[in-house]
Order: sequence, then C-alpha cells, then structure tokens
Amino acid sequence: MTDALLLVTSTCPHCSAMMKQLSELLKEGVLGRLEMINIGSRPEVAARYKVRSVPWLKLGELEFSGAMTRQEIEQWIQLTEGQGDNEKALTQQLKDGALDDVVSMAQRHPGILSDLLSILAGTNVPLTIRIGISAVLESFEDRPGLLSALIPAMLNLTAHEDPATRADACHFLGMTRSDEARKGLEDCLEDPEMMVREIARESLEESSGA
Repeated sequence: MTDALLLVTSTCPHCSAMMKQLSELLKEGVLGRLEMINIGSRPEVAARYKVRSVPWLKLGELEFSGAMTRQEIEQWIQLTEGQGDNEKALTQQLKDGALDDVVSMAQRHPGILSDLLSILAGTNVPLTIRIGISAVLESFEDRPGLLSALIPAMLNLTAHEDPATRADACHFLGMTRSDEARKGLEDCLEDPEMMVREIARESLEESSGA
C-alpha cells in the first residue's frame, strides 16, 4: 500500500484542500500512511527534497509539485501500486511537464535512470518524452562514474531501429567519458544515418577533450 508525504505552508491557498483529500484517502484505506509537514516550521525538510513550491506530494517514490484533484491523486496511487510500473508513471510525469520533479527524484534515486532508458527503448516515443529523458540524463553530466553503470543499456540503444534514439544513445555514451563508451561510439561512426554519425563524432571529440 502506498505511503504519502505532504509538504505545506500556512499561507498556501491550495494546501488545505490537499490535506483534506489525503486525509480522506487515509481513512478509507487507500493510503497506508500519511505524513504532513509544515515546511515553515521544518525548512530542513524542504531543503532535503529541494522543494520549490507547495503543496508538494510524495507518493511512494514519485514526487509532485502543485495542487491535485482527488481523482488525480487516486490515479497516481493506482500507478504506484501497478506492479512497480515506474516506467508508466515516469512517462506520465514527463508528459505532464513535471521535468523538475523527475530530475529531483533521479538525483536522489539514480536507479530511475535505467527506467528512463527503458522508456526510450520503446517504439514511437513522443518528442516531449525524449527531450525530458535527455534533460534528466544531462543533469548527471558531472557524475560520469554513475552514468557508466548505464553503458550496457546505452549500447543496446545504439542498435535501435529509430535513428533519433540511436543518436540520443551516442550523446549519452559521450557523457560517460569511458573507454567502453568510446568503442561503442566508434562503431556508430558507421551508422547508415548521417545524424547518428555526427552525434557519435561530436561525442567522441568531447569525450577525448574531457
């Protein structure tokens, strides 16, 4: 059963409604646990989660900024309990434009990055989702060691049927600055699509200059 953490302030015009909705869901047994914190009194909690606006809600491992209806909260609860379907939930967050929430979440839970690469491995991935995934990965550019753990998944993407996905994979491989990634990028210099070859070449140059 999903646990919830709600961060509020005493001056927030939407927080009381969120508090009421979540309290009702707790009483009805839809939530397993509910913790509500006024960050005016506990600013360290806001700092820990890098909260920029309230109401701020954490459902399981998913995080949301802004007011939500009861129906939206229930839908997200169902997703969090849908056999661990993180990919579906993350896709929806990116569709909703909650990029900052996903980036913040990934910084604290880097395991989410593999879920994002799995999303990219799908077919007909919308451009907004692709851009969002790239933005999240790019937020880890200063942590190439962590990105290196994802090299096998990135290399798999270099064989994807979609040229744009192969190009994204080359970009990500360049950010790892590793010898293993450079070998994969060198192979991509033979890709039939010029776009992929160009990204692979640029990534090799950047990686060599790092």
